[in-house]
Amino acid sequence: MERKYTIILSIIAIALISSLIFYSISKPKTELTLKDKEDLAKCLTQKGILLYGTINCPNCEVQKEEFDEAAQYLSYVNCYIEEEKCAKYSKQKVYPFWGMDETAIVGPIPLDKLKEKTNC
Repeated sequence: MERKYTIILSIIAIALISSLIFYSISKPKTELTLKDKEDLAKCLTQKGILLYGTINCPNCEVQKEEFDEAAQYLSYVNCYIEEEKCAKYSKQKVYPFWGMDETAIVGPIPLDKLKEKTNC
C-alpha cells in the first residue's frame, strides 16, 4: 500500500514539474509598454521600415493593433491604393510585411521579434 502511494506521489510530482517547465518555456515574453511600442514605431519609421498591407487584410489590422495607440507613428502603405510604392516588393504576395530595403519580413510578427530583427 505504501508503495502505491509513493508511485502516485511520484507521478504527481513529475506532472507538476513538467507543467512548470512547459509553462516557463512557452510563456510569452514580457509585454511591451506603450512607451516601448512608441519607441519601436518611431525607430521603424526613422529607419524607413514600412508596414505594407492591403484592404480587407485581417492580419494587417492585427499587426497594427499590436502597437495600440503607437500605431500612429508607423509608416503604413496600403498596396491596394498605392501600388507604385509596393512595386519593388512585387514578389511579395502575403500581407502584411515589413519592407526593409529590398527585403521583406513577413508578418504579422510579434513586436519583440520585430524589434530584434530590425535592431530597433
